[in-house]
Amino acid sequence: MTEAGYPEINVVPWYGYAVPRGTPQPAVEKILAGFVEAMTSPRVRELFEKQALQPMEPLSAQELAALYAADGEKYAKVIRDAGMRRSE
Repeated sequence: MTEAGYPEINVVPWYGYAVPRGTPQPAVEKILAGFVEAMTSPRVRELFEKQALQPMEPLSAQELAALYAADGEKYAKVIRDAGMRRSE
C-alpha cells in the first residue's frame, strides 16, 4: 500500500469471535476463558506461527470492540481521503 501512495495503511488481518447480544454473562465468561486458555497455550501458538500467523494476547469484549471501531475509522478516513466511491 505504501508503494501505491497510502503509507498509513498497514493491513493486518485479525480474527475475533462474538456471541449474540443478550448472552448471559456467565456463558460469555466461560467462552472467553476457553479462548484465553487456547490462545495462551504454547502448542496452539506454535501451530499458528507455523502458518505465519502472529497470535495476539486475547482481548476482552471491550478491547475487541475498540479495535474494531479504530480499524473502521482508520480505513474510512483512507477511503474518504482517496475519494473512493462505491461502483453501482
